[in-house]
Formats: sequence, structure tokens, C-alpha cells
Amino acid sequence: MNTRYSDSPAEQRVVKSIQFSILSTEEILKQSVVDVNCSELFDKGVPRDNGLYDLRMGTIDKQYRCQTCHGDLVDCQGHFGHIELAHPVFNICYAKTIHKILQCVCIRCSALLFNETCKLKSGAKRFKWYYDNVKKHATCPQCEYVQPKWSFENMRFSVEFKAEDNTKKDKKKEKKKEQVDENIAEFDNVMVLNILRKISNEDCNKLGFHHLYSHPKSMVIEALPVPPQTVRPFVQMDTNARTQDDLTHKLIEILKCNQQITKNKGAPKHVLDEYINLLQFHITTYIDNDIQGQPLATQRTGRPIKSLGQRIKTKEGRVRGNLMGKRVDFSARTVITAEPNIRLDELGVPMAIAQNMTFAETVTAFNKKFLESCVKNGPEPDSKDLIGAKYVIKNDGKFKKDLRFTQDIELDIGDIVERNMKNGDVVMFNRQPTLHKMSILCHKVRIMEGNTFRMNLSATSSYNADKLIYTMFKIN
Repeated sequence: MNTRYSDSPAEQRVVKSIQFSILSTEEILKQSVVDVNCSELFDKGVPRDNGLYDLRMGTIDKQYRCQTCHGDLVDCQGHFGHIELAHPVFNICYAKTIHKILQCVCIRCSALLFNETCKLKSGAKRFKWYYDNVKKHATCPQCEYVQPKWSFENMRFSVEFKAEDNTKKDKKKEKKKEQVDENIAEFDNVMVLNILRKISNEDCNKLGFHHLYSHPKSMVIEALPVPPQTVRPFVQMDTNARTQDDLTHKLIEILKCNQQITKNKGAPKHVLDEYINLLQFHITTYIDNDIQGQPLATQRTGRPIKSLGQRIKTKEGRVRGNLMGKRVDFSARTVITAEPNIRLDELGVPMAIAQNMTFAETVTAFNKKFLESCVKNGPEPDSKDLIGAKYVIKNDGKFKKDLRFTQDIELDIGDIVERNMKNGDVVMFNRQPTLHKMSILCHKVRIMEGNTFRMNLSATSSYNADKLIYTMFKIN
């Protein structure tokens, strides 16, 4: 596979910094290659145009090539599409932040409710400072409008106006369009988006946000990014049927709900609100299906859908499970038990591990005869007292010879022999969880019978393994 890719002719650049940002609607549309508006996946066995498997977003099928970059399933990593939402929906990840921002700006003109400058450099600390101090200011300094009380419950924003104060401030405008009762009035997502849009770049930076990378208007979704098929591959069943990924199922529901909102634009408000709430639910559970107080989105079988949040979080997620998880050579793992008859710096290693785990040793004039005997004994020595070897890597480093299939190898100075473990080899020993640096120590190998690692009782406290071993002694 190393010859599968050719070297890139592009000039190498030095990365000086990385900037994280919230994708704005303009950026989502700019990086998108297709407008996904069809809930059907296939048309006569071929991926449907403008569907979730549109070939412009790439493919994982060997018989097709990407229509954007013309690469196959190895060369093309996929391209994003987008779904234009018929009604804006807030991103559940920023719901609490949106609620705090709305309390910091005027509901009418979107100006900051006080203009004191904060000297803190950190954007998060600056935003917290503004939010903590805004409670003292109930009137907008620009338009002198008395601010309502914002609340966020059941995925809906609502406000409670004080009609008397505003009537005194602006009688003419109140008569025409702002005669508001003291009752709580729900705020539509469109109205919330309009407030956030009107926040100026200067006020945005004062609040602690960057007007280019994290403008509050980007926290409301108008166009939903659609990940390529490589992110949500289908599973081919034995009966030639295809089982779709959970994300694809969720995107189909979002498309169907989006189409219903478009069809029912002129319908009564309560009918349209039901579809809007359903769209908010689908996008919320598509992003994170483990929100307290929110019902779980499930498959027909009742199994909860694995959302984007569940793929990233937890021990089996993308970050800890795939990116940070390591599988290394020259390591073994088994249970530890006590052995009072070995030295403090020794570690009892089972024979099965010693014959399987290799130690890479370079051939020199001093150890050549010893390593030749290891190579002669092969990977499975006839006696337990003999030390064997599994591989020989020649001096040029191009070939790794397996001693199961190759014999009569002549060793040269500089070759590397991966021999079996022997008494006196120095190894690193670790017991998880590794909470401090003494949890990894060096020991000398002592090959013993049995199937567990053996260690002296006096060496267990640094591994935090003393309680375990004392308990095992009591049981025995």
C-alpha cells in the first residue's frame, strides 16, 4: 500500500497556528458540492442525484468513481453536501450560549445593554464578565427600550414583557405593533436569528466572540452540512440487502420533515409549529442523542440511534478509541500475582510470553555466536532452556525474514535479530490506570512457569497493586 500514493508535488509549509471556528452558513454553502433535497437513496439501483448517496459527495462502492474529484474509494475521502433548511434551527451545542447572548443585547436594536470595556483578554472570561454585569441594566442605552425577561424551556425561547414601562417610553410605536401583555410570549427561531444577525462586529468582539470565526448568528443552523458516505457507510447484508447507517437514517428523517415544512407554509400556525418542533428534535438528536430531559431517537427496533456526539465521546469514541488508542509491538498483558521468592527488581514472566515476545538485538562481534545459536534454534526451540528467534532484519533494512519459512541464514554485523526473551532482559512494566510516573518501572526478566506475571510484594505499592495481592493471599 505504500506505493499506492505518489509523493505530492506541493511545497511543504510550516503550520504556525490552528484556528477553530463555528461554520457559518456562507462557509457551509461554499464547501458544499451538492444541495441534498431528495430523501430517496437509489433510482433503479443507482445512487439518486441530489440524494444522500449522490456521487458528487464521493462513494465507497468499487463500481463508481467520485464525480467531483474523479477518484476511487481509496483516493477520494469524500466531499460535504448540505441541506437548506426550510426553517432555521438552533444548534443544541450552543443553546445555553444563545440564551446568555440574548440577555446581553437589546431585543429591539441588538446593541449591548452597557458599553463598559472589559480589560480581560480571554474571550470566555470577557463574555462571563459581561453576562454577570448585564443583570443591573434593564434598559437599552441606545433606544431606551425596557428589556424583557428571557427563558429557555422545552427547546423553545420565550420572553416576558413589562408592557407598562414600554408604553410610557414609546406610546406611538406601542399602539401600532408592540402592544404586549404581561403574559409570556414565545419567540420564533427566525426572530432569534434576526436579533443575533443585527449584532455588530464591534459588539461581537466586545462580548468575547470573534466576528469572523464565532459570530452568534452562526449558532443558528440555516444550512445543515451533510457528511460524505465515507463517514456513514452502509453495511452489505448476506441477502444482498443494505442496512443504512444511523446518521443516514437521521438525515432521511430531516429531509422528510424539511419537505413537509415547505409544503405547509400556508398552513395554520399550530400545524406548522408541530413540523418545526419535529425538525428541531431530529437535528438535535442527530447532533447529540444523549441530552437530559430530551426523548431518545430510536430505530424501529427500539435501539437508540448513535449520533455524532456519541461517535466522538466516550472511551470507544473517535478521539479516545481511534485517534488516541495505540497498538504497539513488543508488549504483553496478563494478570499479576505475588511471588516472594524473586528479587525486588525482578519480574516473573510466563514461559508462553517469553517464547512469543521478541527482543530486537543488533549483531556485533561480541554477540554474533549467541545470536547465530538463537537463529539456529528457530521460533520454537526443542527445549525450554534454549533461546530461539523469530525474525532477522538484514543490514539494509529492506527485508524482514521469517524464520518459520527461512533457514540457513548467515548473519552479518549490523543485522537485527528479534530473539525470544531470556533471563536478565530489562523490560518496562506498567499497571493501569497509570496515575503517576512510578506506575511504569524497569524490571529484569525471570522466566517462570505459570500464566501470570509474578512480582515481589515490596514492589507492589508503587503500582498501587498491594491491596489486590494481599486479597489474593487471603483467598489462597
